[in-house]
Amino acid sequence: MRGAITCVIAVIVSAGLLGCGHPSGKLVGSWEMVIPSGTSTERFAGDPPVKILTETHFAFGCMGPDGIMYAGGGRYTLDGDTYTETIAYHFNPKLAGRTLSFTCRLDGDRWHHSGIFEIDGERFNIEEIWRRIR
Repeated sequence: MRGAITCVIAVIVSAGLLGCGHPSGKLVGSWEMVIPSGTSTERFAGDPPVKILTETHFAFGCMGPDGIMYAGGGRYTLDGDTYTETIAYHFNPKLAGRTLSFTCRLDGDRWHHSGIFEIDGERFNIEEIWRRIR
């Protein structure tokens, strides 16, 4: 199973690398979360979350501490320091179809991304740091 996932990831990344001239090109590639959302002491079962970006689409996945696979994806845009996701599918169905914007910056091989959104009146503050792995 892990080999199949690796193969799919390789195809997505390879296809995305063809568009590096696009404004979103600087985010194209594979990213591994180094600071989880919420707190730096939050732990994941197995490997940390991975996010894959082509020039127009993103997908992420990880195994949660509860043994459940968490994943999502859709389209994204990058306009200056604003990263915006339009979520097509998500483990939380309340996020599917939503558009969320985040402030972001690149610092070497680190991608910092933060923002606030609500689901059913509950407020979520996202503070993430991702490390480029490919």
